[in-house]
Amino acid sequence: MRAGQFSDEPSALWQYGRALWAFRREGDCPSSRQQLRAAFRSNRHLPGYLTGDSEWTGRPGAHVETGAEHPARAGQPLWLLDLCRGIVDAEAAAEPEHVGGERLRGHAAHADLALVSAAVPYEVAVPYPVAHVEELTRFPFGVWTDDAGRIRRVRGVASPSGIAMTLDLHDFGVALPAAYWTTFPVA
Repeated sequence: MRAGQFSDEPSALWQYGRALWAFRREGDCPSSRQQLRAAFRSNRHLPGYLTGDSEWTGRPGAHVETGAEHPARAGQPLWLLDLCRGIVDAEAAAEPEHVGGERLRGHAAHADLALVSAAVPYEVAVPYPVAHVEELTRFPFGVWTDDAGRIRRVRGVASPSGIAMTLDLHDFGVALPAAYWTTFPVA
């Protein structure tokens, strides 16, 4: 890493690290306070968690994000499932695929993110690879269904790295403890 390589990185990790380093290096002065204000802007919820004034209510291992307390994120697997609520067209593959020993029918689909947003009671994130507003009305992704018509797999690219994210659904009917769903959006 070279000096200044990540000087414009907005994440809370870097912003709070810069503020701590400024206070360590310069003490309490205008420039270290400026770094602290930038850190607060990057994640206004983090100080409450650090001081104990706020209590984390997410699943164990979940992390605090920038922005809203429960922000919309395209990088979460359930975001892919939300895309299915806004499908505007889908074309079935010619041949079924075998995934995990099951016969699944693949579909090349497009979702309108405005329809997705209208169908869910929470914020819907905008995926990173979108270059034009028009792409939000026909966001491409893949959906695989089983012979019973259940969605078994959803795949799409929603990160700046361009790596495809896949959500596989299986073990339908498995009972889960109620606490597992405490952060799941209510439909």
